[in-house]
Amino acid sequence: MVILGHIISAECDDKAYVINRHNAIFGLINNVLCYFGECQSLVKHKLLFAYCYNVQYGSVLEDLKSCYVESVCTTWHKGLHVAT
Repeated sequence: MVILGHIISAECDDKAYVINRHNAIFGLINNVLCYFGECQSLVKHKLLFAYCYNVQYGSVLEDLKSCYVESVCTTWHKGLHVAT
């Protein structure tokens, strides 16, 4: 079932949605760093926020204690770390 773009399985968990978001964030971070890797770190940070911010839509619906959500946060933090 999909509610406002948020995938909910028959077991009422959001594992598939969070994994999809994780892959989307990973791809967007990789694209920004691939195409703009030679830019200054401030520029890369602004680009990361501009390109990746829309992936945060619907995150208020997630269980923040889930290990899958934690992996999304870890990917985001690693992307910001690599951009510096």
